[in-house]
Amino acid sequence: VLYQQCKDIAGQIISESAVDKNIAVTHNTDLSSVFLDKVIFINSGIVKYFFDDKLIRLYSAGDIIMIDKPAFQNNIKILSELALNVSVISMKTHLEQLQKNQIYLKNWIHFNQIENAIMAGLCSVYLKAEINPDLDIKKYSKGDTIIEEGSRADCIYEMLEGSAVVKVLDTEVGIIEKGEIFGEISFFYNANFCIKY
Repeated sequence: VLYQQCKDIAGQIISESAVDKNIAVTHNTDLSSVFLDKVIFINSGIVKYFFDDKLIRLYSAGDIIMIDKPAFQNNIKILSELALNVSVISMKTHLEQLQKNQIYLKNWIHFNQIENAIMAGLCSVYLKAEINPDLDIKKYSKGDTIIEEGSRADCIYEMLEGSAVVKVLDTEVGIIEKGEIFGEISFFYNANFCIKY
């Protein structure tokens, strides 16, 4: 929904702009160097946005990309994928239109609010993907305690082989079988049980 709203507003912005229309861009062109200090509207094609050689986002027809001079410009690559067709407005003209046209300014602010929400969502996905858990495989013998009731919960477990009994105050309350995840309740809610192999 947000993505389509963003494209709809982008279309309104471009329809009110004095743009250079239908500029053909060849495959693998770095737009961040060719169109520096420009606002780009993608008419057709796909654009890949990289930061530190990591793909951050794909842009397609109907999207707007603003290419200014951030401090981290050398870390950014904005590459065209196959054939690309864009409309371009200079940053100077864009800023003049923002000052003169209230509707243009309102649409631009709304567009950037949605873009920020989309980027925040993408960042949260990438942050989750970047988490590398500290994995450790441990072997227990019959009767060994895996988690001691009342101990500090700092791990989540998966039963790779065998089974284990779950006890609360020395009363059996369940069995953990092969393939089951356990310890997550203690880990997240600080509620401890004794688990014996």
